[in-house]
Amino acid sequence: MQNFTLRNIITSATNELIKSGSESARLDVTILLGYVLGVSRERLILDDDRIISDAELEKFNILLKKRINKEPIAYIIGKKEFWGLDFIVNHATLIPRPDSETLVEAALKRANLLLGHNKDLTILDIGTGTACLLISLLWELPTAAGVGVDISEAALQIANKNAEIHGVKNRTQFIKSNWCKNINGKFDLIISNPPYIASNDKLSLMQDVALYEPHSALFSGIDGLDSYRELSAQVGERLNDGGFVLFEVGAGQAEQVALMLTENGLNIDEVKKDLNGIKRCVVAQKVN
Repeated sequence: MQNFTLRNIITSATNELIKSGSESARLDVTILLGYVLGVSRERLILDDDRIISDAELEKFNILLKKRINKEPIAYIIGKKEFWGLDFIVNHATLIPRPDSETLVEAALKRANLLLGHNKDLTILDIGTGTACLLISLLWELPTAAGVGVDISEAALQIANKNAEIHGVKNRTQFIKSNWCKNINGKFDLIISNPPYIASNDKLSLMQDVALYEPHSALFSGIDGLDSYRELSAQVGERLNDGGFVLFEVGAGQAEQVALMLTENGLNIDEVKKDLNGIKRCVVAQKVN
């Protein structure tokens, strides 16, 4: 990069990323450059004749190299948008994905059903990670409170920070637990996006995921269903009568997960598809 105008930097860096195999090269470059300069991607385009300093260029090049090495953008800049909110992320947590908003939509529908009977709605988020699911729900449900559990202490620290940033800290509690082991009491909604990738599928994952995201939050046995086997046997005891459990599932897993829940005494309420038409969320209810 000999010319330090934004226009030439964007063009040159985009070409470098394309050579590395990136399918979103220009988008990635503008996100990283906007992050370094503290401006929006739109402003980069409007001011594309701006010349940046050597220090700014050096910082950008460091981040660009990370992206060339397949590190996800969210880890590089330390945040990811979900449900219209920005969440802190790091290598201890999965990166929130748009597919998971399907679960939030389904949970809000059940919450509104229950709120007519219970103004003090309670939510349990199992495997909370960034707590993006729980916090998004509490953001939409100002009278609700929630508990997030995770086996990772580092993930719980991130969850606490996110709850504080989004103003729901006083309505959340985070507990270190292997699934429901350390949880007492019962809840109106139980939500979970557990690991669901089959261990045999490691080689087929995108490098961004396989190299950088925490494997403990990705893989769940030979068929990817071990997490659901454990959870399905535990969640009924933690649900209030009439309460709902909602699991995010991988492609092709919905029917098997639904069967596990029914075998443990719960009634399937819905299998909800995501925007790509994939069965993404299994909803079951505890009926008296």
